[in-house]
Amino acid sequence: MKIIKTEGCVAGGWTFDGKDLLDIHQAEEFEIFNYLCLKFKENMKDGSNSLTEFIELFQYDDYERDENVCSQCGDCVSRTYWEV
Repeated sequence: MKIIKTEGCVAGGWTFDGKDLLDIHQAEEFEIFNYLCLKFKENMKDGSNSLTEFIELFQYDDYERDENVCSQCGDCVSRTYWEV
Protein backbone atom coordinates (compact mmCIF):
# COMPACT_ATOMS: atom_id res chain seq x y z
CA MET A 1 0.00 0.00 0.00
CA LYS A 2 1.37 3.38 -0.98
CA ILE A 3 0.47 6.11 1.54
CA ILE A 4 1.19 9.78 0.90
CA LYS A 5 0.77 12.62 3.39
CA THR A 6 0.73 16.04 1.73
CA GLU A 7 1.44 19.19 3.77
CA GLY A 8 2.25 22.82 3.15
CA CYS A 9 0.75 26.26 2.56
CA VAL A 10 -2.72 25.46 1.19
CA ALA A 11 -2.02 21.76 0.49
CA GLY A 12 -2.91 19.04 2.94
CA GLY A 13 -4.28 15.53 2.95
CA TRP A 14 -3.66 11.82 2.78
CA THR A 15 -3.90 9.36 -0.10
CA PHE A 16 -3.97 5.57 0.06
CA ASP A 17 -3.03 3.83 -3.17
CA GLY A 18 -3.97 7.03 -5.00
CA LYS A 19 -7.35 7.43 -3.30
CA ASP A 20 -7.94 10.57 -1.21
CA LEU A 21 -8.84 9.94 2.43
CA LEU A 22 -11.89 12.19 2.01
CA ASP A 23 -13.21 9.73 -0.61
CA ILE A 24 -12.71 6.63 1.54
CA HIS A 25 -15.78 5.27 3.32
CA GLN A 26 -15.69 3.99 6.90
CA ALA A 27 -15.64 0.32 5.83
CA GLU A 28 -12.58 0.99 3.66
CA GLU A 29 -10.93 2.87 6.56
CA PHE A 30 -11.32 -0.23 8.73
CA GLU A 31 -9.82 -2.40 5.98
CA ILE A 32 -6.82 -0.07 5.78
CA PHE A 33 -6.55 -0.02 9.57
CA ASN A 34 -6.63 -3.84 9.77
CA TYR A 35 -4.00 -4.08 7.03
CA LEU A 36 -1.75 -1.61 8.84
CA CYS A 37 -2.17 -3.51 12.13
CA LEU A 38 -1.10 -6.72 10.41
CA LYS A 39 1.91 -4.94 8.91
CA PHE A 40 2.83 -3.54 12.32
CA LYS A 41 2.72 -7.08 13.78
CA GLU A 42 4.97 -8.33 10.99
CA ASN A 43 7.35 -5.45 11.63
CA MET A 44 7.45 -6.29 15.35
CA LYS A 45 8.46 -9.86 14.49
CA ASP A 46 11.37 -8.68 12.36
CA GLY A 47 12.34 -5.94 14.83
CA SER A 48 11.60 -2.92 12.65
CA ASN A 49 8.81 -1.78 15.03
CA SER A 50 8.50 -2.20 18.78
CA LEU A 51 5.79 -2.60 21.38
CA THR A 52 6.63 0.81 22.83
CA GLU A 53 6.10 2.45 19.43
CA PHE A 54 2.64 0.89 19.33
CA ILE A 55 1.79 2.07 22.85
CA GLU A 56 2.81 5.62 21.96
CA LEU A 57 0.11 5.65 19.26
CA PHE A 58 -2.48 5.87 22.06
CA GLN A 59 -3.33 9.13 23.81
CA TYR A 60 -1.64 9.19 27.19
CA ASP A 61 -3.63 9.89 30.35
CA ASP A 62 -1.09 11.78 32.38
CA TYR A 63 2.41 13.19 32.23
CA GLU A 64 4.68 14.39 35.00
CA ARG A 65 8.17 15.77 35.18
CA ASP A 66 10.39 15.88 38.26
CA GLU A 67 11.44 19.32 39.38
CA ASN A 68 14.95 18.09 40.29
CA VAL A 69 17.40 18.75 37.49
CA CYS A 70 20.51 16.59 36.99
CA SER A 71 23.58 18.60 37.95
CA GLN A 72 25.68 16.86 35.28
CA CYS A 73 23.47 17.05 32.19
CA GLY A 74 20.64 19.43 33.09
CA ASP A 75 17.98 16.83 32.28
CA CYS A 76 15.16 15.70 34.55
CA VAL A 77 13.10 12.53 34.85
CA SER A 78 9.63 12.42 33.31
CA ARG A 79 6.88 9.81 33.35
CA THR A 80 4.03 9.24 30.91
CA TYR A 81 1.00 7.21 31.95
CA TRP A 82 -1.46 5.24 29.80
CA GLU A 83 -4.68 3.53 30.94
CA VAL A 84 -5.56 1.35 27.94
